[in-house]
Amino acid sequence: MRVEIHLLMLLVWVGCGGNPPGAEPDGSDDTGGDPWFPCEECDDGNPCTMGRCNPETRFCENIPLDLDGDRYPARSAPDGTWCGGIDCDDADPTTHPGAREVCGDGVDQDCDDVVDGFEVIGEPVRVSYTGNTAFLPDVVWTGSGFAISWTERSGSGGTNVIHLSTLSAEGELIDDTHAVLEAQDISNLLWTGSHLVLAWSDATSRLSLVGMLPDGTEQWTAENLFTSGGAALVWTGSRIGALWEVSGSSTETDILFMLLDDTGVPVGPEVGVDDDRPYFDRHASLAWTGSAFLAAWQGWNDDGYIDVYLRSIGSAGEPLGSSTQLTTRGDTYSPPHIAWSGSTFGISAGNSWSGVHLLRADREGYLTGEPTRVSPPGQQAAGHDLLWAGSLFVVSWSVGQYEGGSPAVVLVDAEGEVVSDVIYASPEGTAQAARWDGGPIHAMAWTGSEVGLAWSDWRDDAETRDCTVEWCDFQIYFARLGWCE
Repeated sequence: MRVEIHLLMLLVWVGCGGNPPGAEPDGSDDTGGDPWFPCEECDDGNPCTMGRCNPETRFCENIPLDLDGDRYPARSAPDGTWCGGIDCDDADPTTHPGAREVCGDGVDQDCDDVVDGFEVIGEPVRVSYTGNTAFLPDVVWTGSGFAISWTERSGSGGTNVIHLSTLSAEGELIDDTHAVLEAQDISNLLWTGSHLVLAWSDATSRLSLVGMLPDGTEQWTAENLFTSGGAALVWTGSRIGALWEVSGSSTETDILFMLLDDTGVPVGPEVGVDDDRPYFDRHASLAWTGSAFLAAWQGWNDDGYIDVYLRSIGSAGEPLGSSTQLTTRGDTYSPPHIAWSGSTFGISAGNSWSGVHLLRADREGYLTGEPTRVSPPGQQAAGHDLLWAGSLFVVSWSVGQYEGGSPAVVLVDAEGEVVSDVIYASPEGTAQAARWDGGPIHAMAWTGSEVGLAWSDWRDDAETRDCTVEWCDFQIYFARLGWCE
């Protein structure tokens, strides 16, 4: 009966807005301690949880164990109890899924159960140097180092200028003084085994090629080859294959191909590869198998969606068969990238809604197997790239700016199975996170043992500039990715 009376008095105090005897007006006791209605003991006796008192509700909460405070639940408790979380070292906040691996230290920082696996090697290097906005990078491996081209623009409405820099095999900047050409649009870079080929378009959208030594010394030029904002280039060993888009009318763009010699002189006719479809066909990519080309592009269709189309092209530059529609999933696919493995084609495609996927096709351009989603579910992803790395596909994409804004890379085997964790190359929230006027925001090159990655990054002005607008202080950064030794 006495307990019931005390409880009634307590309800009266609370209901009237008062405080119990000995309490201050703010609800704390007269000794300055905790609020007057404390939680009871919050330890539930489970080694895989942490008990705490919620300061707002004043009720106990038992949350998954996270002793290092990195927001990743522990795999196991200090006493060895298996907890089922994903943090493989709950005593170290720098060790968790997605963390950058430190090569050679014997620690599995990213919790993929592989010590010193495929990771970023060293620290990223800034390549651009003038301070102007830098974007649309491309990168190639020359056999002894890397060459990177990019476009710079000096303020909104300024002139676009293509720059070129070279780096050593270790990713160290060798030369940063090559302001090459005034350009209108995207630059594309190719290595032939003896010289660099840089494709660029002028103010009239006429595309030209420049052949250079790795140090930027000009060897030859092939001017005003065709009208285009940019071209996909591949080297066959003796010829250059060029694939590009051209506007046919206000409601149509076409995909064209031409074969050039090693100095950019046409050796074959300009041919259409998209079957003269009465729609927009854009953003072409090209691969060489050793005996034929395969072209991939982004095409609008009757139902209003954008799909990926393919067409084979013979070694003499003649289109083979007819174009095939690779995707038919009622989605809008971003511009594809294509790579040849030696037995099958890999095609990266997708968008920010459905994520980035790797599709595989046979020599004739027909889909084999099911598409593999490579970007994490729910993650906004765009601006992808693809290459074949001897035994695996390397797929990259740019994470949405509000979800980290970093270039992300993953490895996929020839059967389409993801075989690595996602590797993030840039600090959180500083990389360019969308395609720029249809051009790439990052690019990759394969050395035979490592991947070189170049991207547009705004880390140098992250505190003062709102880079959700079009013109921001982006700079070109470069990193090497490989297997730790």
